[in-house]
Amino acid sequence: MQRAERALAAATVVALILILVSCVHHFRVRTVGVAGGEGGGEGGGVMGGIHAPPPPPPPEHPARPHVVGNPPPIQALGIQQNPPPVALAPAARSSRMYDVLGQMVGEGNPNTDFKKVDQALDSLVPGNIAFDVPAVMELDSTHKVRLLLSLREPIAQLENELRAGTKAERNIEGRQIRVATYMEAHLTGPAFKITPDSPPRQAVSEKYETSWQWEVTPTVAGPRQYLHVTLDAILYINGTKASRKIKSFDSGPIMVRVRLMTRVAGFTGNHWDWVWATLIAPLLLLLWQFLKKRLPLPSPFRAAPRHRSNRGHRGRHRRDG
Repeated sequence: MQRAERALAAATVVALILILVSCVHHFRVRTVGVAGGEGGGEGGGVMGGIHAPPPPPPPEHPARPHVVGNPPPIQALGIQQNPPPVALAPAARSSRMYDVLGQMVGEGNPNTDFKKVDQALDSLVPGNIAFDVPAVMELDSTHKVRLLLSLREPIAQLENELRAGTKAERNIEGRQIRVATYMEAHLTGPAFKITPDSPPRQAVSEKYETSWQWEVTPTVAGPRQYLHVTLDAILYINGTKASRKIKSFDSGPIMVRVRLMTRVAGFTGNHWDWVWATLIAPLLLLLWQFLKKRLPLPSPFRAAPRHRSNRGHRGRHRRDG
């Protein structure tokens, strides 16, 4: 037991000595490196016999000889090899790229090609339209609204065509607009339910009329309701389809009336409980009382007749005898 303790103590001492020697050696190496950097001379990098290795020399690239037939070096032409980059905004870089591509293929920048838009608008031809709207409408009733477009017929002829065949009061308006090959017509109104009865986008004919029609149902009563119509031209610029608003205007004032039966039905539907308790139930009771007094009731409701007793007659006959 004592031998083992002695051996353990000896091993511990040896380990401490080795650790101490290692620390001293490490400290000395660091001291030598610092002294060598501060010396600056030939002996500055040497202390205690330790020499710092010199840095490796940079690699040398021999100049390529200029041979006849080879292009001269770029420095000889006076051109800067690596020019500093020019900072451009994203929009400027995009526009510059489109300009370069446009010069290569013969087209301009589609984002700033305003001349093409102007050329497309200048190519539109004049045309005439007539818009027909009833001046008076019934609430919750469907009415027809029409729009005519023609490149040949005058406005007066279009208005007469819309006015023919009807005696009702109508708001008919005529305008002159610019027309493209493809036109779109839209009808809107917050107080109406509108259902298109024709395609919104149509191809315009030079010889025949182009017609749009809608079914309009008023949902709000009032003396001055309006419909709004918009006409758009379909343009093709650099192969891209785009729409352009040509004309937008309101119709004349529309009088939306409510029929008496519609008013009664609406009031009854909204106040059914009050109508039943105040009007219908009392009227039914009065009708029952009247019929009960005036008309003979059927047998199930008729009271059974009372049978009179014959005892009095019998006693009377006895007294007479």
